Parts: sequence; structure tokens; C-alpha cells
Amino acid sequence: MGLAVIIALVAAYLSDCIPGLGAGGSLGVPQAETKAPAESEAPAADSETPAESKAAEDAGISIAVKGEQCRQGAGALAPCPEICAALDRTNAASTHVEVDASSGRHGTVESLRGCLQEAGFVDVRVRSE
Repeated sequence: MGLAVIIALVAAYLSDCIPGLGAGGSLGVPQAETKAPAESEAPAADSETPAESKAAEDAGISIAVKGEQCRQGAGALAPCPEICAALDRTNAASTHVEVDASSGRHGTVESLRGCLQEAGFVDVRVRSE
């Protein structure tokens, strides 16, 4: 009698782990993980639609370094300190800056990066290839 009770307790304990022993949903998946989310649950706040993601990507600043000159977006080449000084710093902490350094001098790129950080831009991504 005691052995049957122990076997029943072990089977109940392992019912979600071993397929076919209990009320587990799918093979090898514990029952707690097979529950469907409630329909009233809202989607996560940090999930973005592709359009929102693209808009957030477009909100950043793009600067290309060509030799010792810089170009913001599709603008004309100009000295990098002028480009940096002309940037809108009102939302610098939350604006990302993409720097294309594949054609620029290393010293020029480093000077631009320093200028951007001094201006308050925290998210500066330098792409060199």
C-alpha cells in the first residue's frame, strides 16, 4: 500500500514533465507553458510595428565621412566641425547618430566622434565597412 502511494505522488509530481503521465499539454512541454495568453492581455508596450520601427530609424542622424570632409544625409560635403556644430542638440541624448566612416580618415572620424559626444549625443554608431 505504501509503495502505491509513493508511486502515485511521484507520478503526480512528474506529470507535467513526462509525456503521457498526466494532463500536460504537448509532448515534453509542461502544462503551465501550454496555456494560451488571455485575449484581454495587451501586447507588450515595447513591441513596435515595422512602420514604427522604420520611423524610429529615420529619426536618427546620418553622417558620412569622406576623407577629411563630412556630409549630413544627402547634403554637400563640408568640414566635419561645421557639420557637428550645425546639428540640432535639443534631443541629443535620445537621438542616435550613424557615422559612415568607410571612406574617412581615422583622425577625422575620431574628431567627429569626440565632437558628437561633447554635444550630448550618447548613441553614436560608427560603421567602418
